Amino acid sequence: MKVTCKEISKLFGVDYLQASGLLKILIKSGVCEISGENRSSGRGRPTVEYKLPRSVTIDFSNGDIDGIGEC
Repeated sequence: MKVTCKEISKLFGVDYLQASGLLKILIKSGVCEISGENRSSGRGRPTVEYKLPRSVTIDFSNGDIDGIGEC
């Protein structure tokens, strides 16, 4: 599934910065990847789209992160 950081922050009811941190952890673990950027008309930064699996499991006892489903 493709999502933006803003969509993740709204989905979980957290700040944008917290959602961004979560996405960075998922990227570092290899579960998530950047799928592209959307440029809106005008100036400013492009919106980054992330490719996520349907479900992610995090094991806090050993730090393993597994994605379930297609990206």
